[in-house]
Amino acid sequence: SAVDVIPSTPDWGWEDVSYLMEDVCFEAAANATEQVFVIRNASALDQFYTQIDSSQLCEEAVTRKSFAFSDGTVIAGLWSTGTGCQSQYVVQNVLRDDTKHQVTIQLQFVTEGECPYELVQPFWVAMQNMAGTDIQIEVQRSS
Repeated sequence: SAVDVIPSTPDWGWEDVSYLMEDVCFEAAANATEQVFVIRNASALDQFYTQIDSSQLCEEAVTRKSFAFSDGTVIAGLWSTGTGCQSQYVVQNVLRDDTKHQVTIQLQFVTEGECPYELVQPFWVAMQNMAGTDIQIEVQRSS
């Protein structure tokens, strides 16, 4: 069977915006595991932070960061949890269906090592020209 060699840093056409979520506490992120969030504008981002705060899982309120939503930029993301020394996402594929205005990001969530650590891994990206596009993220697990 042929193995596709994927370059280590392919350009999928998005920007990593995990920094927007760095202040979300472990408990809140773990509580939202595998739930896909699609944030389309500044007020939706603000509502997202409010939702995290109102969960009362974090001791302190989340630091609200601003993001310039221009060119139909949409933020999409989620958190995954696992046990190990470290974890990462490997992008398997990005499926675009222009007739259905749909984009599906297929990720593999990989945990490595025998450490007993509870890990929460963020995957948050900003994608341009996605106004009106349904964005889905599918996560496949492997260790």
